[in-house]
Amino acid sequence: MKTKSIQLFNRLYSLLIGLLGFGIMGCESSTVAEYGTPTADFKFSGKITDAATGESVSGIKVSTNNGYVYVENEDNGDYVMNYRDLPATAVLLRFEEFNPKQTGQYQKLDTLISLTDEEFKNGDGNWYLGKIEKEINIPLKKKEEAAE
Repeated sequence: MKTKSIQLFNRLYSLLIGLLGFGIMGCESSTVAEYGTPTADFKFSGKITDAATGESVSGIKVSTNNGYVYVENEDNGDYVMNYRDLPATAVLLRFEEFNPKQTGQYQKLDTLISLTDEEFKNGDGNWYLGKIEKEINIPLKKKEEAAE
């Protein structure tokens, strides 16, 4: 009886060692596994003006295509938008009055900004693609100009 118990123990022990040995060998890799989500920093800036007169326009909300990131431009028409997101080959920026019910003078404008990998600077070559900066000046048309 004692011999059978020792044989059973030896078989189980051999099986366990075999499985662990196989598992350890399977963990060897020449590449480093990385976890996370790739990101990039975006900076869009510029001036918003009246398309007909060239004068600065204030009270304009600049937002991204998902609508989660937005800024209101300054009294002199300038805006600066900084945010971090997934790398993209294009970003849709929307320019619209912050409170259209109050003034309602200007048309909403969607502008598609194309981006290339070469424009992203100082990335780490792994999960951080880098930073991209673009200046985009926007002339907005008044609503009555659209009817003409």
